[in-house]
Amino acid sequence: MKTQTKRNVLGLFLLGIFLWTSCVNADKGVGEFEIKDDEKEWNKKVTGVTLDKESLTMEVGEVASLAATVSPNDAFNKIAIWESSNTGVALVDQKGNITALKPGTVVISITTTDGNKTAECKLTVTTPSQITMTTTKAIGDKIKLWIDAEAAKDFVWIDLNNDGKKDPGEAVTNFNNFVEYELKAQTITLYGKVTTLYCFLNQLTQLDVTQNTALKRLNCIGNQLQNLDVTHNTKLTNLDCASNQLQNLDVTHNTKLTDLNCTSNQLQNLDVSQNTKLTLLDCTLNQLTQLDVTQNTELEELHFVFNQLQNLDISQNTKLTLLECQINQLQSLDVSKNTKLGYMVCGNNPFTQVNLANGNNANMDVYINGCPSLTCIKVDKGFTPPSSWEKDATASYRNDGSDCP
Repeated sequence: MKTQTKRNVLGLFLLGIFLWTSCVNADKGVGEFEIKDDEKEWNKKVTGVTLDKESLTMEVGEVASLAATVSPNDAFNKIAIWESSNTGVALVDQKGNITALKPGTVVISITTTDGNKTAECKLTVTTPSQITMTTTKAIGDKIKLWIDAEAAKDFVWIDLNNDGKKDPGEAVTNFNNFVEYELKAQTITLYGKVTTLYCFLNQLTQLDVTQNTALKRLNCIGNQLQNLDVTHNTKLTNLDCASNQLQNLDVTHNTKLTDLNCTSNQLQNLDVSQNTKLTLLDCTLNQLTQLDVTQNTELEELHFVFNQLQNLDISQNTKLTLLECQINQLQSLDVSKNTKLGYMVCGNNPFTQVNLANGNNANMDVYINGCPSLTCIKVDKGFTPPSSWEKDATASYRNDGSDCP
């Protein structure tokens, strides 16, 4: 009797479990469906893999990385193998970090162990950026340089003995400051993505910056350069090449230039029509006969003392605050559109007419003496120039609003 009762109780218990399970899974079917669904989630297969870059360019010595994405995101086995098609050109570790070893082309690939899915990136390794300088200074003398780099500073070094190898003591470790380096050869090469180079007063006869496209600021004042090619330096914003022996200077490719100083050279032509971001232009002491600044609407300072200009149109340079144009061949000058002009030195020109009426005369300093042909200078209506303004005694101011004859 007791045994039968136990059997009945057990039967009722099992029946209860069955009925409860059926109710819970009424919208899904029996429990077997749930088990199969778990198995599908647990065994979700890889359907593909992609890289964040399909192509990449690096310089010898540089390190970069690629990022891989395995699909689907919740795949069970995301293990993948990185490989380089030519380990002599570039290496890649199993985290996607690449080291460029020598110039060439190589394919960096990643392959999943699940499904054998593959993605590739074509890598081009180029020779390191470099700047070459030749000086007349003797071996053993010092050359003083200011060097800076915005990235990859560990790969910046200077070949002081010109042997093409990075020897002990040739790493550049002091950036954004002047450092003296002892010459072991008269031609030296600066390697790496240098963005700033000040190499003025170093008796340089040659300066080759064509192999460094990262360069943004270059100051080579006071050397002996006869040629300077900056056509490849499209990131250049500041160029100071004053006091050299340049006869030509092509800046038409340097559309990011904001400051250009080419004072004291032998330039006969200068095309700045493409340099629309220029805020400062100084081409004093050259042999220019014409200068078109009508495209340089951002210009704030313009200096072209001691040239041979006969005409100057600054009507488009409405942001101009300073103008120096003395010792040229200008016959007329009109600054009526230059309402922000505050300082003007334009003496020693064969002027016959000058219009200074720009509505800002009260805030201007004007020096316009040494112009014997100038008899009338138009100024703002009702304005009496102060005694600090300089002009020839033969010239008078007209402030009644009418034009000079």
